[in-house]
Amino acid sequence: MRHFFGQLGQLKSVCLFTAFAIVMSLFLTFLFLMAFDHDPTALQIYVIAAIIPVIIAPIMSTFIIRLFLQVHQLELKMREFAHKDSLTGLQTRRAWFECAKSYYALAIRQKSPFTILMVDLDDFKQINDNYGHSTGDKVISQFSELATKVARESDLIARFGGEEFVFLLPNTNSLNAFSLCERIHHEIRQNMVMQEDIEVNFTVSIGLIAFNPKDPISLDTLISQADDALYQAKSRGKNCSVVYK
Repeated sequence: MRHFFGQLGQLKSVCLFTAFAIVMSLFLTFLFLMAFDHDPTALQIYVIAAIIPVIIAPIMSTFIIRLFLQVHQLELKMREFAHKDSLTGLQTRRAWFECAKSYYALAIRQKSPFTILMVDLDDFKQINDNYGHSTGDKVISQFSELATKVARESDLIARFGGEEFVFLLPNTNSLNAFSLCERIHHEIRQNMVMQEDIEVNFTVSIGLIAFNPKDPISLDTLISQADDALYQAKSRGKNCSVVYK
């Protein structure tokens, strides 16, 4: 039915609803008048005028409101898909950028520090090749749960793409952020993924950069520098954290 009215267009749909309401009103009025053997009194006319809208309005409003609610629910689902990664439940890259830009502007005004982490699962392709993509998905989900566990509620975490993640830690300097990275490494060592009877261990490399409100640089530059630090962590043998300098 939605497709029908979608093809019909707004103006034609309104005209169709109006015509239907008029026809229904005339039909019901005719039925009421036929029920009287004599000319209706003024009171009876008032009753007819009150009853007919009571009958027509629910029919029309129920249909319209149902369409509206269906569209509303669809919009909510689309918004959720756009803002939440389906596998991990974390923010998507786009949603994270929207929040990060708002927080960046706030940090500039309040001159407050924050730290960005770029995290990448080490040798993830080998995990997929050796154990299958379903195990790879389990590893991504496991890391997401561990990251959410050690992070604060105010921290912004997103799946940046594939096996890469990004964190924004409000009111956090590089020393405190590095401590968080160590907790992440510790939690990963304590929690492996089980593939049938086989333990699948994984590690991550982390690059971090602290925002200095006294010498502010753009958000894109911060992300690029955190990515450079991540590359340094990979170059040092992986499974470690590196602060950008």
